[in-house]
Amino acid sequence: MIGRIRGILIEKSPAQALVECAGLGYEVDIPYTTFFNLPETGNELVLHTHFVVLEDAQSLYGLDRKSVV
Repeated sequence: MIGRIRGILIEKSPAQALVECAGLGYEVDIPYTTFFNLPETGNELVLHTHFVVLEDAQSLYGLDRKSVV
């Protein structure tokens, strides 16, 4: 289980962030509320995550602290 990720923000779009952590690039699906709270690319960030495994897909969803209730 991946519960949190901390790393450097490499790319961002309204639906996804690419976070480099220990040399690996993680594609994290994010909501719009998290997108607007992301730092500029090249900066460190922390996202709380939820890993979902389905029959035909594996997805990592992330939220920033401001979006976590």
